Amino acid sequence: MKNPIIQTAACILAAVLLFACAKTETTSTPPPPPVSPPKSPTDTTAAVVGTMNVNLNYPDQTTTGSFELIISEPGGKVLIDTLAQAKTPVKATLKTNATLVDVTYILDNGSSSPGIPRYNVNVYKGVNPSGWVNLTSILLPLGYPFAGSTPPSVLDCRNFPAAAITDGNILHAFQFSNGVNNTSTGVSYNSGINEFMLSYNRRSGIYNYLVLPNLGLCKFYISNGNMDTLDLSQMDTVKTITFARPFPFTVDYQRCTFQGIVDTTDLSKSVSFINIFAPIAPGTGDLQCPKMPMQKYETSIAARNSLNDDLYYYGYATTVPTNLNFPDASSITVISHQADNFSVKFSSPATTTSCMTRLGGTDVFANICYSADSASFHPVSFLKNLKSKLLNGAALNDLVPKSFEFKIVPGFGYADYLSYTTDPALAQTHQISTYTMFTRGF
Repeated sequence: MKNPIIQTAACILAAVLLFACAKTETTSTPPPPPVSPPKSPTDTTAAVVGTMNVNLNYPDQTTTGSFELIISEPGGKVLIDTLAQAKTPVKATLKTNATLVDVTYILDNGSSSPGIPRYNVNVYKGVNPSGWVNLTSILLPLGYPFAGSTPPSVLDCRNFPAAAITDGNILHAFQFSNGVNNTSTGVSYNSGINEFMLSYNRRSGIYNYLVLPNLGLCKFYISNGNMDTLDLSQMDTVKTITFARPFPFTVDYQRCTFQGIVDTTDLSKSVSFINIFAPIAPGTGDLQCPKMPMQKYETSIAARNSLNDDLYYYGYATTVPTNLNFPDASSITVISHQADNFSVKFSSPATTTSCMTRLGGTDVFANICYSADSASFHPVSFLKNLKSKLLNGAALNDLVPKSFEFKIVPGFGYADYLSYTTDPALAQTHQISTYTMFTRGF
């Protein structure tokens, strides 16, 4: 028989334990909720609080009538991807905290042919396009209006100096311009009496410029009629310009222009001092022109250095410079020119205004613009990450770098340069006085 005292004690102990457990369960404090770590400044999930307004126009006609515009953040996030009509502005408010973005526009040529890919891709990296007008960035030379012409005129040039002909060809012995017009409609030469006759379409009130480059002699005058007789036994000597050469280079006259602006308020009176169709190198110096002063000179000089790099100078000034300030090849180092790993190092990046790398493939030709302080990027990966509508299915893996170029525009940084060259009104009201360009092919 069980002891009743023991049974009673056991029951009391069980009740106490049950009460204690129940009290602990109902009065325990729940664990604190997990604390999220603070977001880093580069956290892509940060709230978008900024905006960027754009009003961008592609000003030219396209094969299909449209183009694709893509604007993306430097990290790759696409802010806008739209097919838009050419000559019609794309207006948008972009939700982004970025102050600089990458702007890409793509043109569809309709079809490919050997050497002419179907798609043209143009990229501006690290820009703020909120103040741009056009998507095309262009540095334009002056435009010279055509003043009209009279019926054909004739120059009867007598006492032509035989020493001007160095290879037996009269056409290689002289250059002639009536204003900016270099063309003549016919030339005949009688070596027996040292006389040649030149026919051309004369523009009234415009200077004629006849020069014998090998001898450095010229006639610079305004014709009063449709028949002139010139005595070439009495000619003026030309003004000769010789360029300084801190390093060797050769002028490529086939790609040069040289205009004398008689009146800056009437460009139709300007005169060409180089025949752009069949230029003749001067016998001495690099350029020749009449000694009569011009109000302005517009000069475009193309040259090549010893490494076969292209050099280019543009000037619009009251004098023709002797120092073209061509960039030296030693100012840049191309570290890598692979399709998806392009890298260039500048000795003085702050002096470089704008850079461009050109790439070509079966389907795509791409121009990528960027500043000198960000001259390392991955072209193929960049284009693939855009996930372009037009480039869907186009070959990108066969892209290869074709050339690299950079411009130096005094007084202009990368942002200033693009704001100027994308606004036609600025280009018309303020002519850039000088710039240089360097191009290396691969």
